[in-house]
Amino acid sequence: MVVLTATVVVQEGQLEAALNACRTVRGPSQQEAGCLRYDFYQLADDSQTILFYEEWTSRESLDEHFQEPHFLTFASLGPSLFTKPAEIRIYEIASYEDLG
Repeated sequence: MVVLTATVVVQEGQLEAALNACRTVRGPSQQEAGCLRYDFYQLADDSQTILFYEEWTSRESLDEHFQEPHFLTFASLGPSLFTKPAEIRIYEIASYEDLG
């Protein structure tokens, strides 16, 4: 499994447009083969910062996601919505345990 986290800071006056763009990319991303989870959150102490949390079955499925039209459209909006490029981390998880 692969986990991706990405953090973006929204430009002043662009919060609603940024949240709409996040909602627009989320739906089709959740339907992609290999997507286990695709969510985003506003930070509780900084509503201008958005955190993406994604789980994918493999790095290959994540790489395919990066080529999807809905993702490319979202990425093209970045300069008009966010103060700088996203801070992205990709984790490769060898195993995990469900405790609940």
